[in-house]
Amino acid sequence: MLVAKGNQSILREDLRLFFREPPADCRDWRTGRTCGSGHGRVESREIVASTELNDFLAKPWPGIAQVFRLRRRICKELVCTQEWVYGFTSLSPKLRDFSFRQQGCRKP
Repeated sequence: MLVAKGNQSILREDLRLFFREPPADCRDWRTGRTCGSGHGRVESREIVASTELNDFLAKPWPGIAQVFRLRRRICKELVCTQEWVYGFTSLSPKLRDFSFRQQGCRKP
């Protein structure tokens, strides 16, 4: 898994634009969500993953299986923060679905 950070600003911006404005003919769009509480906070995570950019990113990033956008939202008392993380992984969508079931995570 690779998270696109500041040192990969072009990759991060490409992924941000893709997830903000997906192509009209986008055929592969998967989502998952978890929510939990503890240590005085409520935390939710939502992930969107797609294989639509695999061909586009295959040359500079061989082995890519899907791109993702992860939203983390953490609420403590009266303050909520939100973070967006973009990246890609070599884990295939089928293996990802299997790992959700194995870990007992809820999928929509």
